Amino acid sequence: MLCARILSIALLLTYSGAAQEVTRHVHVVRASGEATVTAKPDRAEVTIGVATQAPTAEAAAAQNGAQSDPLLEAIRHVLGKAGEVRTAGYSIFPIYQNLKNGSPQKVIGYTAKNSVLVIIDDLPLVGKILDASTRTGANEISNISFRDRKSTRL
Repeated sequence: MLCARILSIALLLTYSGAAQEVTRHVHVVRASGEATVTAKPDRAEVTIGVATQAPTAEAAAAQNGAQSDPLLEAIRHVLGKAGEVRTAGYSIFPIYQNLKNGSPQKVIGYTAKNSVLVIIDDLPLVGKILDASTRTGANEISNISFRDRKSTRL
């Protein structure tokens, strides 16, 4: 019986050693890669806006509307059916004067901002739209980007 127990213990030790040997010889394959995809852009997007300041919020909004209307008309005229114009943002906020002697801030006027996202599908029109925008009152132009309309083909 003692001999059987010793034989069982010896077999268990041999088996656990063999299991450790198997895990030491596991094969691993690792791969990594990098790619660059390029495409010729066929669409441009640009944010164009008007910012105006006046003593009251109502006056700032009225001035902004008066300056924005001809701007939007000019953009739509140059753009035609080669894109679209979407509202990107509109805001009115106070302008504060900071007083140095610890007095509370004082409202000295208001700023009104109106911006549109112009999506241009005829790239030669980009410069013409920017020129027409600045001629007709745009004083904020930002976030110009060029992209591929069908990015799924990349």
